[in-house]
Amino acid sequence: MDPQSNTSIVHQMLKVCQQTQVCSTVSTIVMHKVNAKQQQQQQQQQQHGGTGTIPQPKYDASEDARALEKATKPKEVDEGTIIDIITKRNNDQHQELKAAYEKLTKKTLVEALKAALSGDLEEIILDLLKTPAQFDADEMKRATKGLGTDEDCIIEILASRTNQQIKKMKEAYEKEYKTTLEKDITADTSGDFQKALLILLKGERSEDCYVNEDLAKKDAKVRFFL
Repeated sequence: MDPQSNTSIVHQMLKVCQQTQVCSTVSTIVMHKVNAKQQQQQQQQQQHGGTGTIPQPKYDASEDARALEKATKPKEVDEGTIIDIITKRNNDQHQELKAAYEKLTKKTLVEALKAALSGDLEEIILDLLKTPAQFDADEMKRATKGLGTDEDCIIEILASRTNQQIKKMKEAYEKEYKTTLEKDITADTSGDFQKALLILLKGERSEDCYVNEDLAKKDAKVRFFL
């Protein structure tokens, strides 16, 4: 693919994503950094169907599957159609679409898109098809592998997810990487930072909005010798 053409497609996709209210996820992927607050807002929007926050109760995944089968044919790749479909569907619909595509073609949508696309566009499209748990799991893997640790990414994810979201992320991580997130965190971090992360990974913290100021002050005195 011509680099200039690929860049143009990415710019086009970012513009479309802004119009369909999924720009937060795309920006996160392009910059390789999770913006926790924006992703939480997107996850809340995805509970309603349709484009952005507009409900679409009668979504026909089979129609999209047929369109994508045509758009991903070798030597006839239609990047515009791929962008239009993927960016205008929410996450629940993406999962329906993947199932419908596999039923129609006997191969996965991910395989078809990998063969049809390349570069930044391929990365963005494939990441948009992930469930929130899969996306978080992959970001945690990226943050802990290789030299150095992306502490900001780890903190943003673990400190902003609900207990249920953390549980699903750990399940997705173990399924994808055949090891536990706890093991990788333990191997890649140390000291008090490691202890704090492992506590957050348990997914057991209180989620009510009540704050006992007296207890908070006592904790502060103990922790910081005030």
